[in-house]
Amino acid sequence: MKRIIISLVAVILTAGSLAAQDLAEATEAYNNAATTLSAGDKAGALDAFSKALNMAETLGEEGAEIASRCKNTIPNLLVSIAKEQLQGAKFDEAVATIGEAVKKAEEFGNSEVVAKAKALLPQAFLLKGKALLAKGDLDAAEEAYQQAAANGQEASANKQIAQIYLKKAASALSGKDYQAAFDAAQKALSISENATAFKIAGTAAMKLEKKEDAINNLQKYIELSPTAKDVAQMKEVIEALKK
Repeated sequence: MKRIIISLVAVILTAGSLAAQDLAEATEAYNNAATTLSAGDKAGALDAFSKALNMAETLGEEGAEIASRCKNTIPNLLVSIAKEQLQGAKFDEAVATIGEAVKKAEEFGNSEVVAKAKALLPQAFLLKGKALLAKGDLDAAEEAYQQAAANGQEASANKQIAQIYLKKAASALSGKDYQAAFDAAQKALSISENATAFKIAGTAAMKLEKKEDAINNLQKYIELSPTAKDVAQMKEVIEALKK
């Protein structure tokens, strides 16, 4: 009987010793992650904090404090990494990182970081659209701006989309593709009124022998640009179209 009691005590003491050892290892893992972050290695720190979290969670209540600290740090760290990716024009990577930040923040019940990450997402698409527009990739830029609009930046994104359609309209008109010029100008105008878009639509409609469309668009152009140098000429065109 005494041997059994002694064995049980030994097991309990051993279990307590192992738990203390595991807690010490989890604490060390957390401290190493913090040191890595202080050194500026955010990607390495993210991996280290994730490992420390896994270790802490296996300890239950003993590792609750370390787990809590990791859960607070990881989503914020992901947002910080995403911002750096945006600064480096790594837009697709940033979008993926933002998505991971939202996922982790929701999992850990951090509503503040969820809101912060979701607010950053449309900014990523706006920056991507701007970069693509500068390269002349109008279709890809439009797609990026559409995604920005879908994520709460409608006003800013639609303004840029209208400009993209205007560029397409001007290019098509210059290339004598009058139907494409008219369609693109109309798409620009469906977002916001613009004197240049009305002029392109009117000119293209005239070439397509759509007299009524030509007259209406050129009249709107004159209304929006009454002091333009070609107003007198446009009035003459309108009168000719009415005959």
